[in-house]
Amino acid sequence: EKARDSLIFVLPRYAWQMRYLKAKLKGFYNVVVATKPVHSPSLLKKTTLFIGSGGTMTCEAALLGVPALSFYPKEPFHVERFLMELGLLKRVRSHEIPEVTVSALSEIDELRTKQLELSRKLWSMMEDPLPKVVEVIESLCSRA
Repeated sequence: EKARDSLIFVLPRYAWQMRYLKAKLKGFYNVVVATKPVHSPSLLKKTTLFIGSGGTMTCEAALLGVPALSFYPKEPFHVERFLMELGLLKRVRSHEIPEVTVSALSEIDELRTKQLELSRKLWSMMEDPLPKVVEVIESLCSRA
């Protein structure tokens, strides 16, 4: 089964979460709980499926073409809602995560192909913000 063959990398936000997860998941050979900061683009490049709580990395994964599930318990924030409308992000309730994860992994090749296609389409419509940032900084500096 793909889920059992997968490496599961858990990235807790807080030290207490790290300690709790390391204790709870001890003995699972395919589970790694991060104990130090991680360079997220490098991690996401190797990620098959991202499960997060709707934060920055969840949105980043979706935008980079990684199938992403969000279990953020409150109303989705603007960026998350936008990504859901485009089909780049799927919202799940925390109790649905095991079932939805296994389902997603069973069709991961098709899901990943669709995700990459959607993210590339979105990226092609976006403008590079760098020229605008430079323009604003130049206008602010010329006033000083």
